[in-house]
Amino acid sequence: MKICHISTVHYTYDTRIYFKYIKSSLKKNISIDYITTFKGEKVLSDKVNFLYLEDKKGVWGRIKKNIQAYNYARKTKANIIHFHDPELIFTCMALKVFHRKKIIYDIHELYHDAIMHKENLNKILRIFFSTSYRIIEKVFIRFFDLLVLAEDKYSDHYLKYNYILMRNYINSSEVIENIKKYNNTNFINFVHLGSVTKARGIYEIVDFAKLLRPHLNFKINMIGPFYNSKLESKIKFIIDKNKLNNYFNFHGIVDNENALQMIENSDFGLCFLHPIQNNKNSIVTKFFEYMSKSLPTIATDIPLWNDFFESNKCGLNIDIFNLEDELEKILLFLKDMDKINMLKKDMVCSVSKFTWDVEFSKILKEYEKNDKK
Repeated sequence: MKICHISTVHYTYDTRIYFKYIKSSLKKNISIDYITTFKGEKVLSDKVNFLYLEDKKGVWGRIKKNIQAYNYARKTKANIIHFHDPELIFTCMALKVFHRKKIIYDIHELYHDAIMHKENLNKILRIFFSTSYRIIEKVFIRFFDLLVLAEDKYSDHYLKYNYILMRNYINSSEVIENIKKYNNTNFINFVHLGSVTKARGIYEIVDFAKLLRPHLNFKINMIGPFYNSKLESKIKFIIDKNKLNNYFNFHGIVDNENALQMIENSDFGLCFLHPIQNNKNSIVTKFFEYMSKSLPTIATDIPLWNDFFESNKCGLNIDIFNLEDELEKILLFLKDMDKINMLKKDMVCSVSKFTWDVEFSKILKEYEKNDKK
């Protein structure tokens, strides 16, 4: 069996695409063609047939990139095309109509809502593109062979279609065996995993640092790229102005193995995502990644997340927009070593319920079914 994955937008070694789908497929002796944008990454596997797209910018650049992806995909011997970006809907519709490919659309987030929070678009354009996407999606996805949804709540939007849930759970091999004891409140290492954007709470993280500075010695390690250079300049100016340089490390894009090691070497994870619809309806991947390394998390106060934290004993929820009111609660949490060490043990037990192995078995059945058609 051969599967062709396509992404024109995601980083080549995206955790969901490469480290979950592709690596799990290789273990099952499934051949992989991977159409992805080349950004200078070194090749991590000689078992994957990488088909690189030129890293073109702008509207016309993206159109040319989609045409290049189409030309690669129509020539592949894979019967199944598994694509990961909404901008590939037209491309994959053409592959179905003209080349009889089986099409699987992997929906990583609620894109109409994500568009409404794009920082580089004004309000009118956000509404226009979000509405346009909903119309395009409604017209075309009925023709695809399968939708794959990354979160349970997404199913409310796709009840009429053929779909399966493939939650962003962790690989069982990533779960830590030797839990590091938390016994030093003199210096605390925080980590934030994910791209740096306004909607992901970068301004609130800076406020968090300002608030803690008089009370604790700490470092916040930011793993992930800035949304754009304008935001990077603005945030670094604020950090410099407030003399917070010694409290932050911005690491940019870090490969999966090193990112997991940095998480393991930290004391607490941070997740200050804003309570937009996408986030209110999903349990974000970083929770499982933090839990797998026995890392308690300080996260936004969102009802679904509150329930998840309560059930799985994995951290503290706070009102990120009123941090001064939350200061006492935060400090009590960080200094309660007995409670933290109990959480660290509990969450490693809890995370065993959230492994990718079971999730992958679902798509494997669909691959086999569609490959025979």
